[in-house]
Amino acid sequence: MKVSAEPIENSQMVLNIEMDASEVDRYLEQAYSRLVRKVPVPGFRKGKVPRDILQRHIGKNTLFQEALQELIPEAYQKAMETQQIDAIAQPRFELIQTEPLVLKAVVPLKPTVKLGDYAGIKVEGKPVEIDDRDIEAAIQQLRQQHAMLIPVDRAVQFGDVITIALAEERQGKPFPIRKDFVYEVTRESKLPLPGFAEKLEGMTKDEERSFILSYPADYEIKELAGKEHAFKVTVKE
Repeated sequence: MKVSAEPIENSQMVLNIEMDASEVDRYLEQAYSRLVRKVPVPGFRKGKVPRDILQRHIGKNTLFQEALQELIPEAYQKAMETQQIDAIAQPRFELIQTEPLVLKAVVPLKPTVKLGDYAGIKVEGKPVEIDDRDIEAAIQQLRQQHAMLIPVDRAVQFGDVITIALAEERQGKPFPIRKDFVYEVTRESKLPLPGFAEKLEGMTKDEERSFILSYPADYEIKELAGKEHAFKVTVKE
């Protein structure tokens, strides 16, 4: 195997790999060994077909393509080790010619970064003013993060965290049922659709409620904009 390497723009390296005929034939023989056990040929028991007959039966190109499945990754790995190249992603391969077999691999490399005189850059800090409202908001956020959820025996209110069974259907096609879906009921919530949280307000444990909501006209998935989506909700806790 002959390998040459040439750096190109955008932190890439081009590897040109030329395989010896004996190496290619070894991979063709391995491909034959795999295919002869799988491909039925009239007049022969499976696994007993001579290589030349199998090749005529399936076509020379089919055998060659099967050989490339093993040849390309192994030849590439050997070339990378020979050239001591460290790739950061999968290369792009191109078959240049078949006799002799020549492959081209475009290999992405780590980019070379040249830092400027960053030590001389100065940034003036801007004073930050914090008032009582900021402090209160931070305290409330910490309370929410560390709060314990306690079951209550009343109707659902905004601010509650509830467990529901959720069945959905769109254009006659049902979605997989979510049996223990935990949902925070807030006025700001737009999920799964705007208005969903409002439909849950006032529900009680074990109550079932069915309703239909529509996707907004400016919904990001244009095919769904304005379409209806059916929900059936059962409050479990």
